Parts: sequence; C-alpha cells; structure tokens
Amino acid sequence: MKKLIINADDFGLSRGINKGIIELFNSGVLTSASLMVNMPGFEDAVRSIRDNPGLGVGLHINVLRGRPVSPVEGVGSLCEGGFFHGNVNRLAALCYTGKRCLEEFAVECRAQIEKALSRGVRITHLDSEKHVHILSPLFKVLLTIAGEYGILKIRSINEIPYLGQRAGLGRVFKKQSYTALLLSCCSMINRRMLETYHVKSPDYFYGASVTGRMTLEGCIRVLSGLKKGTTELMCHPGYIDEEWQDPVLNRQKYYINAARQREMEVLRCLGARGVFKQYGISLSSYGQL
Repeated sequence: MKKLIINADDFGLSRGINKGIIELFNSGVLTSASLMVNMPGFEDAVRSIRDNPGLGVGLHINVLRGRPVSPVEGVGSLCEGGFFHGNVNRLAALCYTGKRCLEEFAVECRAQIEKALSRGVRITHLDSEKHVHILSPLFKVLLTIAGEYGILKIRSINEIPYLGQRAGLGRVFKKQSYTALLLSCCSMINRRMLETYHVKSPDYFYGASVTGRMTLEGCIRVLSGLKKGTTELMCHPGYIDEEWQDPVLNRQKYYINAARQREMEVLRCLGARGVFKQYGISLSSYGQL
C-alpha cells in the first residue's frame, strides 16, 4: 500500500501561517503539522489544535530562530544577543567538535517538548527547523530524548528515489537537490540508530529539493511514481500579513514566504483533482506509522 503523510512545517510561526495550515487540514488534504513552540503564533496554534483534534501535530525543534525556551545562559553556544544565532554551518561545526553544543541542544529540546506538553499537545513525531536534527550527533541526542518522552516517530530524509522525478527543475534547483541528497545520505547513516532506539520513520520523503519551488506538475510526477510504504511530503503553506512586522519574525529572512500561498494552491489542486485516489494513495499521518 502507498501511504502519504502531508506535513506542514512552521505551525506556530505566525497566525497567518496557522490559518493556512488549518484551511488545508479542513479541506481534507493536509494530515499533519510540525509545531514551533518559541515563535509568536504558538498560542494561536494551540487553540487551533484544540479546535481540530484530528490534526496530527509533531514538534518542529527550533534552535535557529527566535529566542530559546530555556534560559539563555544555559544554551549560550546556540545563541547570540539573546536569540538563536541562526547559522546552520556554525551549529554543524559546534555539534561535531564539542560536548557543550550537544548538551545545550538536549536542554533546549526538552524545554520545547515540555512547553508543548504543558499546553496539552499530543506530540506525534519530532523534526526540526532546517533539518538540523539529521546531523548524526544531534540525531542521537534527539533519539535519546524521544525515548524519554515516548515520542517514537521522527523525520528522516530519504529523498533519493524521487530526485530523478523533478518535473521542470532547472539550474536554480541544483543547490536544493544537492542538499536533499546530502540529507538523504546522512539519514542512511542514521538508520541503524533508529533500529537501536526502536524509533520509526517514514520510508521516503519529498520536499527538501523543492522547498519554495513546489509546482503542481512536479508533485503529480512524484505522486504518480510513489513507492510502496509511507512517504512524507513536506510543505510550507500559509498567509503572510502585517504580523510579520514583529521583530522576532523579521529578524531573519524566510525565503519560503514568497511561495507559501502558492503551495496552498498546489495542495488544494491535488485534492480537487482526485490525484490521491487516481494513484492509489492513502493519506496517512505519523500517528499511523
């Protein structure tokens, strides 16, 4: 059987993004969302979760944007001026060269999980902003924490089977395709850890190579060749409004913002055209893994 988890990242980032995610869930297309607990739209997202109990909600571990949930002095290597420093390369270098970064990452992960749980959120899975948890040292830390809290589902990036089906991709996509390939290779290395910690992950993944450039034609090409098993399709739907004047939101650039409403239309069209039924795809969620 071919199962598909359509998961929206950045739930809780802003009210406009929350609105878009809930609209797609209510339209019967979106099945899951990943919650950011340290961003301005968090409390609005919690209310939306209570009003829409069928939505699967994972935790989008965020150590790159906004302020930490834990005290800043306890996660100093991850921060600069009271905010996360937001540099993926710097974080990668730190996590491979010293224990301090790993210890602080663990402190912040637990704080973010505890904040979500304290609001009554039932966490279905774990993933992260910019997929930093795929870095093997951070992946091992997160698997340990996942076991502590009984959250035994986690995102892996296995996009290799779909990289050859990138309809309409030109040179502008090459960097993202290489990133998707690198993340997929890291996930292959991590797969043995999944078995050791008894944590599950979808068999395949699609979205890293087309983040911000998702097209209807490209999605149909991928869905028509979907593999047996469970695939996660990552998306970033939502609306951008005046809330983005908030200094926490506009402190760093979100290049994906220009494409959020377009992604909403792509996903709506997939549902309206009956693509899932046409290709024998059953919509699923992390809770059904």
